[in-house]
Amino acid sequence: MKTLTQFNRIILIALLWCGWASALGSDALAGRDLALVGAMLAGASLLKWRLGVGLLALGGLVVGAFFSGGPLYLAWALLFVILAVLALMGGQIPAGGQLPRGAVWRLVTLAFSMTFGIVLLGGLLFFLLPRTARTAYQHFAPRQMLVGGFGNQVLLGRLADIKRRTTPVLHVRAFDSDGRVPPLKWRGTALREFDGRRWWSPPERGRALYPEQGLIRVADDAQRWRAGKRFAYEVHQQYVAADVLFIAGTPEFVQTSVVPLWRTSEGALRTGLANQDGVRFGVNSFLNGALLEVPPLGAETRLEYLKLPPLDPRVIALARQLKTPAAIENYLRTQFAYTLDGVGSPVDDPLAHFLFERRAGHCEYFASAMAAMLRAVDVPSRVITGFQGGEFNPYSKWTVLRASDAHAWVEAFIEGRGWVTFDPTPADPNPVPVTWSWMYMDALDTYWRDWVLSYTLDQQLTLAARLDGWRLDFSTEWAGRAPWMALGAGGAIAAMLLLWRMLPAWKRRRQPETEAARLYAEMLGQLRRRGVEKPAWMTPAEFAAHLPDTAWRPAALQITELYTGMRWSRERPGAGPAIRQLLKQL
Repeated sequence: MKTLTQFNRIILIALLWCGWASALGSDALAGRDLALVGAMLAGASLLKWRLGVGLLALGGLVVGAFFSGGPLYLAWALLFVILAVLALMGGQIPAGGQLPRGAVWRLVTLAFSMTFGIVLLGGLLFFLLPRTARTAYQHFAPRQMLVGGFGNQVLLGRLADIKRRTTPVLHVRAFDSDGRVPPLKWRGTALREFDGRRWWSPPERGRALYPEQGLIRVADDAQRWRAGKRFAYEVHQQYVAADVLFIAGTPEFVQTSVVPLWRTSEGALRTGLANQDGVRFGVNSFLNGALLEVPPLGAETRLEYLKLPPLDPRVIALARQLKTPAAIENYLRTQFAYTLDGVGSPVDDPLAHFLFERRAGHCEYFASAMAAMLRAVDVPSRVITGFQGGEFNPYSKWTVLRASDAHAWVEAFIEGRGWVTFDPTPADPNPVPVTWSWMYMDALDTYWRDWVLSYTLDQQLTLAARLDGWRLDFSTEWAGRAPWMALGAGGAIAAMLLLWRMLPAWKRRRQPETEAARLYAEMLGQLRRRGVEKPAWMTPAEFAAHLPDTAWRPAALQITELYTGMRWSRERPGAGPAIRQLLKQL
């Protein structure tokens, strides 16, 4: 037996912890905010105001809705509903009594059943009600796990910290075939200024691009008529602390809800909205094909891409020895090692230290060295930051690029060809592995993001169209089987009606047994408070025979007699009210 007071206290404490655990996310389990949660639980155990505890717990759940954007919040919310139902049911039972054996599990089962109904109804309403507050929600969208390093400047060594993270940054899917995307470079920002330690570009608003018939035209007519291979794909970009869009190939058309887009002189596309978590866009890009005749750079622009800070003379000598972009690229790829380890203590000249002492580094060191040497031999160049590679997720059918796929490479201006991509970085000998569990969790997060956080009116219409298509397919396929289906449905309904008619009789047959046990347990509780407790091994009759000779002994004997008649012989239909009257006397 468990007293109702203990049962309610346990449920209320669990409800409060669950509500605020959803707001703290994984930290509630990891222990960072364990002191806060512990203090709240201790306070809850002293509260007598049940409504106050419930409101405090609900407040935690609401806070979690704003700051916990992952699917883990769904688990906390479901547990919260179950505990809330238990708390409501427990509040309807009179205090001071006892719960019969097995009552707790029956309450839990009922709570799960009610939660299933609540979730089913809530899910239907969620998918059916129109979506009208998307813009307002984006102001409260979670900003955790943002990946920096893709703004207007990059410090040498900064990308190493990013490449150690496995945060998913880009989800990409091709519009044709099975959605797989080949290994490509996803270009973000172009950086042209270099001071020996960092690359950056001056702030630039760029040219505004607006949609025409739903599409934003990025390329000019010459590019759009260019013969070659094209690639259409969809990108969902998240957790990037920059407003740049990462795009593979030469973009010709872009479709997005962010209007306008801003195209910089470096060819980058920006949204103008910093820290946008969850930008979705479609692109039609040119990958490779016929060359275009490109005019030379203007004199001032050319000088911008040739500027250099004072360099170690050995850097200039090495550049003049190698001479061509292809030779510089091959030298760096074959004569140096790739590593994410830092240099330790700061050095005066990171570039010279990389080329002539350490001879190992990660992508931005290789890109910086090549760009600087190209400028030393009068070849305009710039450093590009973005992503490269990716892994196809078989569960979600999206190609995922993580923070560890961050990359830097070089674009050099070749007369007659324009800006040409060069990548001097050797392959990483120790890439960050992708496990099946990570893929599964990423797929779960993708579905949660697409069908919960980003569920829009367009998706509602798409879902409705699919359901209508399934309805038509079903009606076509099963039209000839309709009579048999009707017969089966009729039989199922008849069986359910028969069970429904039999259920009250079954309940009536079990009711005396249940009521007798509850009334007898109440008598035992009253006797226990008088200092008389029934041993577990005694039968009711034996216990009644050993009761002390007191004023209440006759009432207890009559209750025992009536109880045995109700419990086993199921006689005396008026025994229940008689026992309740004797309990009042007792």
